[in-house]
Amino acid sequence: MKILGMGFPEVFILIMYVFFIAIFAAVVYAVVKAAVKKAIIEAHDEIEARGKQV
Repeated sequence: MKILGMGFPEVFILIMYVFFIAIFAAVVYAVVKAAVKKAIIEAHDEIEARGKQV
């Protein structure tokens, strides 16, 4: 199978690169999403604590 002059091993490696980049992006997205969620919850709790002090 020749696509653009590349054999199967080259195409397979190219597909694996795309796959690993997609996994890396999904992990980064999940970590950032969790961090933002935690930060929002902490900020909300802090605002509530300040409201109770006043």
